Amino acid sequence: MAGDYNEIIIVLMIDIVSFFVAYFIFDKIRNSKSENARSVGEMTIRALLSFVIAFCTHAITYQVLKNNEVPNILENQYYIYTLEYIEEGNYEKGIVSFLDIPDTYQSDEKYSELRNNLGTSIVDYTFDNLKNEGGLDEKKKSIEDSIAQLDTINYDSYEKLNIELENINKQIEEENKRKEIEEEKERIENAKKNQLVLIDKMNPTIYRTGIIIKYGLYFEPSVINNSDKDIKDITFHILHYDREGYPDKNNNNSLALYSSEESIEDVNISRYSSKLIKYSTDEKLDSDIESMHLDKDENKIKQYQVDCQAIGCVKSVTFYDGSTWNNEYYKYWLDKYKDQRLI
Repeated sequence: MAGDYNEIIIVLMIDIVSFFVAYFIFDKIRNSKSENARSVGEMTIRALLSFVIAFCTHAITYQVLKNNEVPNILENQYYIYTLEYIEEGNYEKGIVSFLDIPDTYQSDEKYSELRNNLGTSIVDYTFDNLKNEGGLDEKKKSIEDSIAQLDTINYDSYEKLNIELENINKQIEEENKRKEIEEEKERIENAKKNQLVLIDKMNPTIYRTGIIIKYGLYFEPSVINNSDKDIKDITFHILHYDREGYPDKNNNNSLALYSSEESIEDVNISRYSSKLIKYSTDEKLDSDIESMHLDKDENKIKQYQVDCQAIGCVKSVTFYDGSTWNNEYYKYWLDKYKDQRLI
């Protein structure tokens, strides 16, 4: 209002000054022609002309001041709409009306206050709304949408939202890892259950071999064939452990094998049956399974038989019809047990 009063005073002063200046000029002109002729009519004409000039000056001055006048943002309809929408909690429409406020108001302090009011309200609303959101993905989307809205109005004081978004992303990452672990466990369990061919147990047996008599400890696998086909060839893996379940890699015997992959041809395991694959002897030539321990001292081998244990897993088989089967569980089994303690 002070600005309006100042404008009125300025215009009035200019009007008065212009009137007297015009009157003085006309008076000078009149005096230059005849100093004695000063009728009432002439004075009236001079006054009217002075008034016309003053009026024109008034109009010009008013227009100049009007053009330079700073608009009042409080009277702008979009400013008013924005305030109303904030009160209603309708922030989407509030953003639209805020963006419709003319650029001429952007330097106004009230404009900045309105933006801060709108931005703070959106941040507070977002946090209140997070309490009602269901899952982490919904909360993440809610925050990201709010940040996008705040960026639209150039409001950048939303550090709390960024911190909350970071926390939610960490929770989502942890949840995804947990799901991956659970899914991997399920895949492993399904692969284990769905083995067509598997080793049921390992049978520790001592054999006497060689011209120079030696005694060897062999773990012979008992294989179960759950398929409807006859097995011709088989490949399996054996891991050996000591009594406490640690990998039996040495035991002061350079011939001791901890891990061995065996491939046996013509193993001949009928469909829906099981068979113990024995080490090759003069009486029965089933396979050439690697010995776990080999020694001249039979008692020492017998002690190894007590102290050692083994597990095995089928890697692949070839059926008599030429088809093959690769055990999906094998790679999980090897990753789980190799170079690990058997518990």
